[in-house]
Amino acid sequence: MTASDFNKRVNAFAAATLLILATVLACLIFVDRCTTIYIRWPGFWYRSRSFHLLICISVLVAAWWAHRCAGRLPGDSEVVFRSVTVYSKPNCELCDRAIEILDQYDDALPEVRVVDISDNAELQLQHGASIPVVEMDGRVRFRGMVSVELLERMIAARQRRQSRHSAADSGSPV
Repeated sequence: MTASDFNKRVNAFAAATLLILATVLACLIFVDRCTTIYIRWPGFWYRSRSFHLLICISVLVAAWWAHRCAGRLPGDSEVVFRSVTVYSKPNCELCDRAIEILDQYDDALPEVRVVDISDNAELQLQHGASIPVVEMDGRVRFRGMVSVELLERMIAARQRRQSRHSAADSGSPV
């Protein structure tokens, strides 16, 4: 495990711990102020009543910051396709929209390669009437428009397949 991965895991653990602490503190504040349950609190609890909400919010902000610093942990979401190519031409709104949609899934897709077909007669003949054409791992997956629902299903299916293969490789039951 690299130092970066270790730091991410420590930050994720800190975020979870702080979130649990903030939740417990919020519950204690609720019990103290909104119920008739009598609990014998320590003296500092009553001396700091005006700061309880501030302390709770501060702990929540610290949890959010630690979670943000943790980033994406290895194995959370890995790239599921080796290559993504969009065949397009200049001033094509559908092409721009297709690239925007693909960029929204950058955690599961590799960098999108854009190929301009306007200078290539062979590509114009092959794809000209149906651009944008999105090719993933050498197979044409979308023509004319990228369906978000279908893209999400393709990514989910690939992720399931990869998790099954990794589980089989490690020898653990699926």
